[in-house]
Amino acid sequence: MGLQVIEVPSGRPCGFGGSIKRNLPLFIPLLNLLIIIFEMFKLDKGPRTGDIWANTLVIPKRSVRRFLNAPVIADFVLEQARKAEVKGDFQEANAKCQEVLQRWPKTDAAKDAESLIGVIQRERKS
Repeated sequence: MGLQVIEVPSGRPCGFGGSIKRNLPLFIPLLNLLIIIFEMFKLDKGPRTGDIWANTLVIPKRSVRRFLNAPVIADFVLEQARKAEVKGDFQEANAKCQEVLQRWPKTDAAKDAESLIGVIQRERKS
């Protein structure tokens, strides 16, 4: 099919452990059915649940080199930071934002990460 699963944020191909982790939910009876139904009806058509759990991303194989330091991965990590912030896990959100700032400082995601850090600091104070 010409697709490659990569680990986020390293950009390396997904290894055996990551593959097991992203597909494990499909092997658990009844949970697999619930996940398939959830995937069919979820509103955003982003990564599937197993990819979120395993911190992986599926990309076209011909684009692997381009994605190693691409803003797409920075955006993916920033989205994880936003989800952690919504859950109230400010430490995880801050760590993800710092990662974006260090690895991809010249991207739009880095600017958004700085803004999110400001939001997190304000929420911690209140």
